[in-house]
Amino acid sequence: MLKFFLKHGLSCRDATRLISESRERHLSFWEKLKLRLLCRCCCYTDRYRQQIEAVCSQVENHPECCEEALSELGLCEESRARMKARLREE
Repeated sequence: MLKFFLKHGLSCRDATRLISESRERHLSFWEKLKLRLLCRCCCYTDRYRQQIEAVCSQVENHPECCEEALSELGLCEESRARMKARLREE
């Protein structure tokens, strides 16, 4: 089983990319399975997943903080509106 996983599994780099992408799109069954298996084997990848989930949940629960940060960045109104709409969708 370990040989199979090492040959067909994810690297930590691929896993971090998938964790980030999972916030943008739905992962396939196999992507989710590989990611879940790697998170069980690698405490660092699992910790990264937990940290990303914590940051995203804070952003979702406190969108007003994001609005303040966006206004400080000096983004154009169109970009700000697009980001606000995306936050409301989630």
